[in-house]
Amino acid sequence: MLLFIYIFSLFIITAPNVMLKISSKYGLGINMFHVIVFTCFLYFTYDIVSSPIIEGATITATYHFKILDNRSNSGSDTGSGTEMIEKKSPDENAAATNASSDKAALDKAALDKAALDKAALDKAALDKAALDKAALDKAALKKKAVDKAVSDKATAYAAKANAEKVKSAADAAKVNAEKVKSDTETKKKEAEKVKSEAETKKKDAEKAKSDAEAAMVNAPINSMNALGSLGPAQIKDTTAKLAYSVAQNNLQTKIAERDNIEEYVSTSVGRKKNDNYRSQYDNATRAIIAADTELTNAAAAAATAATELTNATAAVPAAATALANATAAVPATATALTNATTALATATTGLTNATTAAATASTELTNATTAATTAATALTKATADADAAATALTRANSALTENFTTQSDSYNYWLSFFRW
Repeated sequence: MLLFIYIFSLFIITAPNVMLKISSKYGLGINMFHVIVFTCFLYFTYDIVSSPIIEGATITATYHFKILDNRSNSGSDTGSGTEMIEKKSPDENAAATNASSDKAALDKAALDKAALDKAALDKAALDKAALDKAALDKAALKKKAVDKAVSDKATAYAAKANAEKVKSAADAAKVNAEKVKSDTETKKKEAEKVKSEAETKKKDAEKAKSDAEAAMVNAPINSMNALGSLGPAQIKDTTAKLAYSVAQNNLQTKIAERDNIEEYVSTSVGRKKNDNYRSQYDNATRAIIAADTELTNAAAAAATAATELTNATAAVPAAATALANATAAVPATATALTNATTALATATTGLTNATTAAATASTELTNATTAATTAATALTKATADADAAATALTRANSALTENFTTQSDSYNYWLSFFRW
């Protein structure tokens, strides 16, 4: 029985799954390798274990029993007979007793050995049950690992979907921030243009106000000058008219004198004195010409004086109108300057607000860009986590399938062994 247990244990120890930890199914080659290893171990160790096992458990006993009994009976009608009985000696009786005791000991040893064999088989069965339970526990752990991998994969894919949603929202926010920044920069340029126009209008209003103030100062002087030049122009006109009248009278006088000379010359007395009056006549003619020239000059001077008087007369209301206009222009230009100043301040405020809005939009764009980058990084990480979870699930499923395959192979192996 011990030799059988040794062979059985040696067969288990040299099994492929014990020696090489083979997880997949194995074919004829691995079985042949198992047989060769098992045979070699059994061949080289049989002499070592066979002698103590066989010789220690085997006792050879030889018993010789001789019984001789001689008996004689006589009778008248029965005849005679002889019976021989061989009786044992004391030594032979003691040997028989010892042999019986040895047989009983051998029987008890055989029973003990059977009990030990049964205990060993029970222990082997318990060990196998423990191994099966450990395999089931391992399978349960792998099943839990698969369930956890499934949950982790679902969580990872949910995180990935959420990361994609966040990234989409971040990209939309970035696009909106870029649009807002573009709009604010456009408004800023418009505000700068409005401010520039307001500054130009303010400068024009300041110049207009300065011109109006200067006109306000010059208008009274021009009005006084116009009034002052009106009197001399009137005097000059009157003088020119008087000089023209004198020139006319002088011309008429010179003509009359020449006519008198000419009439006197036509008389008898005058003819006698013709030579004397000829020079007088020539002088009178020259005097007429001079008087006519003087009359022409006086007429021109009178016309000039009349023009100057007309101009001076017209300059008085013009100066008055300029004074009135300058008087009215001063508050008007002051109001225009105030309005231009207010418009410039408003444009400056608008430019400041536009600049602030542009800076805020630029900051929001930077933040949106950072958020988009962060979302993209998170999406990449979530994608990697999802891929890792999918890989872990695949490995867990493979491990679970491998465990079931290994259990099935082990079962088939033991079944084939017991069949053998």
